Amino acid sequence: MRKWLRFYRIVYGITPPYKILVDGNFIHMALKVKIDIRDRLKKMLLVENLACYAPQAVLDELAAMGPDFRAAHEWVQSCCDLVPNPTIKTNHDDSGKNYVSAGAAICTMVGEKNIDKYMVATQDQELKARLRHVPSVALLFVSRAVFLMEAPSTSSRLFSAKQEGEKFRLLTEEERCLLASLRHKEKPVLSQGSSQASEQQQKALTKSRVRLKKRAKGPNPLSVKKSDKAKVQKERRVPQDKPGSKKYTGGQKGNEVGGGHVSCAKKRTRQRRKGKPVLEKE
Repeated sequence: MRKWLRFYRIVYGITPPYKILVDGNFIHMALKVKIDIRDRLKKMLLVENLACYAPQAVLDELAAMGPDFRAAHEWVQSCCDLVPNPTIKTNHDDSGKNYVSAGAAICTMVGEKNIDKYMVATQDQELKARLRHVPSVALLFVSRAVFLMEAPSTSSRLFSAKQEGEKFRLLTEEERCLLASLRHKEKPVLSQGSSQASEQQQKALTKSRVRLKKRAKGPNPLSVKKSDKAKVQKERRVPQDKPGSKKYTGGQKGNEVGGGHVSCAKKRTRQRRKGKPVLEKE
């Protein structure tokens, strides 16, 4: 949005307070989506003051639409500066009365060069297509409860490019060279020796900037499913005896029995002495 506002300000001199030329369809759609039109336009255009204009043909068209467009008719009547219909060829309706269509009235107010520097807010596609041929017209519309500005048309961009070309022709040769060097960010021409040195420096920089190709890394071990072999090995492991348990053999040193060395893997067994049988007294 800011980009297009800057474009229209620099190229065509459209500056705040902006003049918004509204259409009946635009007002009806905005009120249907429950938008506060003036506040939303101020926020979109980044201004505190603006003026809304509407030709008398827009008001007449809304009045003829019926009760569904009554809210839009009241808003235009109270919040817009009404402009009398321009002098154009009028048509005749079924009753024989003369009338001017809203689209034709807006196009004649804008004209071929948009001298009054209007911004047009409309939902009518035919009216948009006609106004795109006028270079300096900014088009506003409603889309999903949001006000948007259409990008500048091709005629607007061609006109700005033509102006830049005319300005470039008025420059001297020195100014053209300076402008070209600034655009392309070119350095001033150096001597042959310094140019060779700069070429060598550029080659060294390009070599240093060459990046090695990254090798494919292995999968993340935390995210990979564990193999069945590891589970089998865990199951085959024999649990070690802890100190203090009955099966604890006393560590790796073992015990010496009869001058020999007994490994801790073997279990020591004690034979119990059998006592004499106790005779029962009769």
